[in-house]
Order: sequence, then structure tokens, then C-alpha cells
Amino acid sequence: MLDTILNQETPSLAMLLEQFDGVIQTLADVEKLNAFILNLAVRGLLVSQDISDEPASMLMEWIVVENEELIEGGILKKPKPLPSIDAEEIKFPLPSSWQWERLGMLGITQTGSTPSKKRPDFFGSDIPFLKPADIQPEGIDYENEGLSYDGLERGRLIRADSALMVCIG
Repeated sequence: MLDTILNQETPSLAMLLEQFDGVIQTLADVEKLNAFILNLAVRGLLVSQDISDEPASMLMEWIVVENEELIEGGILKKPKPLPSIDAEEIKFPLPSSWQWERLGMLGITQTGSTPSKKRPDFFGSDIPFLKPADIQPEGIDYENEGLSYDGLERGRLIRADSALMVCIG
């Protein structure tokens, strides 16, 4: 039943929700449902689109100006130019106020750094230090050892309100 709903040309979230108890039976069904919901979200189909919302192009202009200021202030290095998005890369239409962008246009990507483990004085409880193993599905484990201020000088402090993503580990 779930596959029937999800494999329709235009899958209906309303139909899925009406029959939810009957179609979600196994862990595999939950995984399919997660993929379905993520697909709807990425395409902008989970919320109604408000034409009075600021278009993505205005946000992108603001990001470009902000990045230029950070580059001029010596906070950021000038990034390599990113290629424009070709028509064959576009897999589905977006709402009219959205636009396709390269991930590198949306913010700063950088890797972290870990001070030498041979120096115990670099570790302590002054500054929280996250390792990939500290990021779990249920949340972040802050109970592990952090950095000392000396260790921070050899590492990289991420600005408040940053989005973090584990790439290795």
C-alpha cells in the first residue's frame, strides 16, 4: 500500500496521512516515508508558497555582499569561482521564489582542526570541543573533554549560530 501511494506520478501527502496507520507497518516503511518527506521538502512541496516572501535571489545578493565584506576584512579567503548550474543538473522544478544554487554559495565551508594529542595541556574544559563521535542522532554529547585556551589557539573556533556537518569520522 505504501509503495502504491509513494510511486504515484504525483504522490499525495493527504492520502498518505489519511491511511497512515494502515500503511506504516515496518522499519522499511518508516525509511521510505522519511525519504518521501525529504523529497517533498527539497522540492518545496511541504508548505504553501507565499508570493509575498522574499525571493531566494535577494537572499543570495545579501550573502554575496556579506562574503565580500568578510573577504575585504581579511576574515575569509577569496573562494574559487563556482560554475553556474547547467540545465541538465536541474532534476525538478522549484517554487517560483526559490532558485538553484551551489552549496558553496550559501556559506563558508571549512574543516576543523585538532590540537596535538601529545600535549595534554591543550585539553580541558575551557572550550567545548566536538568530535564526529559526539554528534549522535539523538543530539550532541557535550560531556566529553574540551579544549584549554592554549588548545584553542592551535585549533579553530567556529562562530556562534554556525551550522555544523560531520564529513569524516
